[in-house]
Amino acid sequence: MLKNTNIMISLRYLVKKLSMLLTFIVVTSCGIHKNVRLNEVSIINSHYEQMDILSLIKDLNLYPAYRDEAEEALFNKIDYSRYGYDELTSFDKAAQLDFRAAAFFDSLKVNCESSALDVIANTNIEGTGTFYKNHSDLRKFLRPYICKAYFTGLDTLDYQSLKALYKSFGGTDLGDLAYPRYKILRDTLLEEITESLDKYFITEGELLEDIEYSIRVLADDYVKKGTKSITQSLVEKNSRNIFQKIFKREEQDRYSFRNYANILINTFFDSSYITNEVSSRIDGYIKTSTEYRLDICHQYINKIDDGMFISNTLNSHKLNWEVGRSHIDNVQDIKDTGTALTVGSMALGFVPGIGAVAVAADVIDLAYGLSQDSQINEAMTELTNALYGDSLVCIEEYLQDIFGDIRHQMSKSANNIKITLYEEF
Repeated sequence: MLKNTNIMISLRYLVKKLSMLLTFIVVTSCGIHKNVRLNEVSIINSHYEQMDILSLIKDLNLYPAYRDEAEEALFNKIDYSRYGYDELTSFDKAAQLDFRAAAFFDSLKVNCESSALDVIANTNIEGTGTFYKNHSDLRKFLRPYICKAYFTGLDTLDYQSLKALYKSFGGTDLGDLAYPRYKILRDTLLEEITESLDKYFITEGELLEDIEYSIRVLADDYVKKGTKSITQSLVEKNSRNIFQKIFKREEQDRYSFRNYANILINTFFDSSYITNEVSSRIDGYIKTSTEYRLDICHQYINKIDDGMFISNTLNSHKLNWEVGRSHIDNVQDIKDTGTALTVGSMALGFVPGIGAVAVAADVIDLAYGLSQDSQINEAMTELTNALYGDSLVCIEEYLQDIFGDIRHQMSKSANNIKITLYEEF
């Protein structure tokens, strides 16, 4: 009996121990399961926080029990607008083993392609080229569509079309595709245009030479006539004893030889006559030049500036016409000492010849007709030469300044046109 009692006690103890062991196992098992769940969810959350989309796609299969968390992150939380086409393609490729993920990322990729096609369908060639340049990841996809739209029959396109292609897609594979044909046409046309420009600029220079020559002839004729008129008038007035013999300066007439000679010079040597002729002819020349150059620029150049034209700078050039004053004073001084020109002593058939030599010859003829003191003869000869020679020197300096300035501008502006043409054509 005692033995049976001991056995019962032992069995109760064993059952109690087993119960405690089972309780411990259950409790321990629940804790491990809870820890496992927390660990897997934290991994998914960590991938989301890091925006590690490829890892999140893998999480769909690695942690099927927590797929909802991975899908929520992939399909609802992430903004895919900041990802390029290459990245969307990589996501789509990684998701191929998961039906739902594959469908999701394939739709994103298709939407991206559709948006890109909408852009190039609704913009011009420049806009298409800019989009192509800025989206290198889409080039492989877009190339067939763009080639079909713009590059079909490349060898038959005209220069402007080829230029538009090259400029729009320059720096890309499509720009390289257009360049060979574009360069051939560009070099050929540039050579023809440059040759035509050179011929025009030569003609422009020849026209300027003609204008300059005509003004020099006009100026020479004007000075000759003025010299003749001044000299003949002085002789004629003297023949009528208008210039009286005087011995004291304070007794001089209001119309002394000096006064009257200055009046004649101011009358017959009017600088405005020369400057007005120069202005009229140069204005016409510059207007013609500007019109032609504008026409050229509008055809071939976008960037037009003042450096491509000849400016009218006539106002910055002055004709300083100063002649014969010392010789007038010399004649006056001789007269003031008592020597006078007699009536008829300068009866002169003064016909200007060609150039200073002929004028001097006329003066020599005049000198032979003088019967008065040789000092007056010599002084009048020098005065006549000065009227003609000094006038031409003054006019020559004026014309050299003007036409030198125009030639400098013409050369510089022509060069500017050629440089800009080469850069923009």
